Amino acid sequence: MWQAKRLINLGAIRYDLGHYVEAEQFDRQALDIVQSWYGEDNPETATDLTILARALVFQQRFDEASDLLQKSLAIKERAFGKVHPSVASTLTA
Repeated sequence: MWQAKRLINLGAIRYDLGHYVEAEQFDRQALDIVQSWYGEDNPETATDLTILARALVFQQRFDEASDLLQKSLAIKERAFGKVHPSVASTLTA
């Protein structure tokens, strides 16, 4: 799992620098690891879906981002309910 966290951090650095394609690449790698570890219907996976979607938004790939955000939101609402900070972070992505 530590590898996924490192990849997310590398993606965040690239994102902050405006290198959204590179951020997406790191985020996808991290998502693959997290999904294989936790499964597709887990809040950890949902968090990484949201992070990846943000990189896609800045690439103006809105349809892809919307699909990921909807999936993330559904997972988080099932896990936490509709009123929770994690749900809010997906709604504001």
